[in-house]
Amino acid sequence: MSFVFGGRVHRPVIALGLALALGLTGSVAMASTESSHIASDPAVGPACPGAGAAHTPDVAVQGRTVAATWTIGEDAGIGLALSRDGGRSWSRSAVPFTTCTGGPLEFALDPDLALGADGTPWLSASGNLPPAGLVSTSTADQEGRVLVAVGDRAPVSVFPGVTTQRGFLETDPTDPDRGWVLSETLTSAAVAVGPDALPVFVPGGPEGSLLLARTDDGGRTWSRSTLRSPSPGTGVLALGLVRTGSALVALSVEFDLKDPLAVASIARNGIPRAPIAAQTSTDGGATWSAPVTLGVVEQSTLVDAAAGDGLVAVAAPQFDGTLLVWTSEDAGRTWRQTTATSGVAQPATGVAVDRRGRVAVLSYAVAGTSLTPQLSTSRDRGQTFSPPVALASSFDGAAVNSGSHVAPFGPYNGADADGGDVLVAFVADDDRDGTTEARVARVR
Repeated sequence: MSFVFGGRVHRPVIALGLALALGLTGSVAMASTESSHIASDPAVGPACPGAGAAHTPDVAVQGRTVAATWTIGEDAGIGLALSRDGGRSWSRSAVPFTTCTGGPLEFALDPDLALGADGTPWLSASGNLPPAGLVSTSTADQEGRVLVAVGDRAPVSVFPGVTTQRGFLETDPTDPDRGWVLSETLTSAAVAVGPDALPVFVPGGPEGSLLLARTDDGGRTWSRSTLRSPSPGTGVLALGLVRTGSALVALSVEFDLKDPLAVASIARNGIPRAPIAAQTSTDGGATWSAPVTLGVVEQSTLVDAAAGDGLVAVAAPQFDGTLLVWTSEDAGRTWRQTTATSGVAQPATGVAVDRRGRVAVLSYAVAGTSLTPQLSTSRDRGQTFSPPVALASSFDGAAVNSGSHVAPFGPYNGADADGGDVLVAFVADDDRDGTTEARVARVR
């Protein structure tokens, strides 16, 4: 999870698989159990610790081009699969973010994936967060960096000279060279290890600003601007960036570190309970509206956002297992809240909006230690949702080893849509070998 500083000790893992599940019917029962497995190349990241398992997947689709990504094992690397024929055949590689794949970072996590206007994959990841223990965020070279890789080019540091966390990536569908990354800078955070070995934020930090980087040359160079600065004693975190029509919508959260309850929540869960806010830009990110509040969520850093057909959707899991969804018809200026489903595992969700305004939400049903990837769908633009349908067989979360420090499936999963197709990236243990596999389901 990008909000928690420092690596965790991960268990060894064995094997990695990437599969494509195809369900092609006309209702929510469309999530068929038929699947065409795409065996991942064992050579993808073999030198990375825990290379045998996958977590924190994401997916992007544009016409017949499909790209999928996953975090390799112990946050050791990022894998990428690319198909130019709608998923019938794939090429796979390890993106050179980390030292085990020829990159600069000791480890990388939280990949975010997009496709450029010409179908080129754009991929961001963050890494080199400080080790567990008492640290300060004063040396950017030793701490959080957001890197972006475009196509076959080496990753580029997007926010050099500052400490950042997760990078949210968006591309321009009309210009193959234009893209944006949303993140935040941390300037005075201090972290101490709590009794359960999880990092704990102490009062006084982090303080920083919400940052946007823009490129007009395919990711070679980036210009940077500030969207939002926190009040003294508060922290700001980036939560997502989406494009709807000609507008960009940026999501963030500001939490009060002077509030003992907020500090206690961060210390206990690593996640602040705070109001999500949206800001809108209609000039390519040059200027932004004032923040507009969607609502208060218990796990603010675990939201996912998507846009299509003039509709923006934001999904957030709650501690009680409720999955909330907010939708906006006016590029983030006003919002409507609904409940997609309940009884879901807390850490991960994914949401997609297709060109017809259908909203599809990924979650994991939980029963004891059993986890089932599932999809809930709305055909009325997010006002109501169908009962969830399983995307894959259930697996025992307590018995599998993905290498993730958050859950077997990682803190983030992704979804995307193109035309009438929704693609969902998730993890499962279909072969019951005790390791998770990154999978993609296509639903029409």
